[in-house]
Amino acid sequence: MAEPITLRVDGQLYSGWQKVRVTRSLRDIAGDFELTLTRKWDDAKAMAIREGSACTVHIGNDLVLTGYVDDFIPSYDAREVSWVVSGRSKTSDLVDCSAIFKAGAWSGVKLDQVARDVCTPFGIEVVVECDLGDAFPRVTIEQGETCFELLDRLAKQRAVLLTTNERGQLVLTQASDTTMGASLILGENILAARGNFSIDRKSTRLNSSHL
Repeated sequence: MAEPITLRVDGQLYSGWQKVRVTRSLRDIAGDFELTLTRKWDDAKAMAIREGSACTVHIGNDLVLTGYVDDFIPSYDAREVSWVVSGRSKTSDLVDCSAIFKAGAWSGVKLDQVARDVCTPFGIEVVVECDLGDAFPRVTIEQGETCFELLDRLAKQRAVLLTTNERGQLVLTQASDTTMGASLILGENILAARGNFSIDRKSTRLNSSHL
């Protein structure tokens, strides 16, 4: 039996989701989710979720995402009521907002200090999982640069990846050479798969969803 998916918003728990997408990638600074629920009118309960609300997503007892609700989309017809809730990790603020720091420049500073300075206004903690290399002699925020663009520019110079974890923290890390022990098996941890083979495309894609 699949583990239940639970969304917690402002202390209220919502479960029973029928369609679920939770995405986190080592190469993405923010994860995202989309949850869908449909009920018959006589089985529907009121659901009102405010966009911008802090939220967490759990699979069973495991926390998988901490962030904010981006969209709450209720809809209905003569027979059914549907709700779609989507959102992103706390680190999405770094993608959406401009970088601001005092005079806009640092001297003799390492990547983690720059990250902490630009993350502090958003209440985002920084976790360091690798060697960050030498300090930068000088770092200057470019005109109109977002927090992510600033950090990404610096991280590439030190071969560091910017990602997030289940707590919505910013993680500074590097790709690991460790072999993963888990296998992807259709019918067990892969629930669905879809291929796309086309003469019009230069590459072939295979999309799958798994737990």
